[in-house]
Amino acid sequence: MKPNFTFTLLSVLFFSFFSSTNTGIANSGETFCFNANLSIEEQAMFADDCNTAPNMICASTYFGCPNDSTDPSNTGVTVATPGDEFCPEPDLTYEDEVMVDTGCELTIKRIWTATYPDNASPWLFSTCTQMLFLTDDAPTVTNCPADIIIDLSTNGCDFTATWDLPTWDDDCGFQTITSTMLPGSTFPLGTTTVSYLGLDFCGNSATCEFTVTVMGSCCEGNPAITCPADYTACPGASTSPTVTGAATSTSDDDCDPADITFNDVTINDDACNTVIERTWTATYPGTTQSASCTQTLTYSDSSNPTISGLPNDINLTASGVNCSAVATWTLPTMSDNCGGGTLTSSHNSGSSFNEGTTTVTYTATDACGN
Repeated sequence: MKPNFTFTLLSVLFFSFFSSTNTGIANSGETFCFNANLSIEEQAMFADDCNTAPNMICASTYFGCPNDSTDPSNTGVTVATPGDEFCPEPDLTYEDEVMVDTGCELTIKRIWTATYPDNASPWLFSTCTQMLFLTDDAPTVTNCPADIIIDLSTNGCDFTATWDLPTWDDDCGFQTITSTMLPGSTFPLGTTTVSYLGLDFCGNSATCEFTVTVMGSCCEGNPAITCPADYTACPGASTSPTVTGAATSTSDDDCDPADITFNDVTINDDACNTVIERTWTATYPGTTQSASCTQTLTYSDSSNPTISGLPNDINLTASGVNCSAVATWTLPTMSDNCGGGTLTSSHNSGSSFNEGTTTVTYTATDACGN
């Protein structure tokens, strides 16, 4: 049995140490040691006692994905050993403090504590801090294909495009990778944009885009074109092809349907005699292969108007001082192939006529002076 004694606590020594890590972030530790102002005899009595806090090698900082396990078996275990030869194997515990938690970003501060069993020497303990960073960074894509040009005139009329797939990388895996077109697809004339989209489980995305341009033609010769018949109408009539007629075209089996256009040139520009030369052209898309024909549009009025309903000759008996009589009749009407015009007469119905024979003349004149 050891004798009773008294002592005065002079100081508590604090010191820190760093454990080695491979992450560039140092873990910290604190060691609490007991010291007393004891005589040599009293110190000898405790020579065989544990007087040193446990040693610790803290687990390295952990970088992982949001769904990774935070169990030390996955994130790393701190190692604790006795402080000196007289100390028992220490007990190791930890407590977690969540610093950030957004679903796709989790930061945990894990404090490890080493103590001796059965709470022996409770002032002898060590701690260290391990950080856990669980995040999902944006994915990356490399080897995105370069723009592709397909020349039908040199590749045997092949509309197919092929390419090597882009390379995707995400530290926590992809949810979907989609594309608008696949290698081996056929493409129409012109330029088409091919788009790839990579989406990870946290909604981060990466894209890859390139174009496929199809040019040239795989058909030979020119299209065949048939012009509508020449068109004649009255001045001011419509010049629309829906009225005057449209050209038609036929294509070879290896050719796309031709595009049909027209161009008008006015040959004669007179209000009552307008002549338009309309040139129709059929062209294979994306080429200079074409054929043309000409249609003539004539807008004129050279026909005389007509008068109908002209009264028969009228015989009257004259009376009075001047031997005159009043004559009445039903008015005639005029018509013209282009419409309009005026109808005039030398005498009006209801006029008085002297004895003898009088000729009544009606004159019809259209808008063009016929």
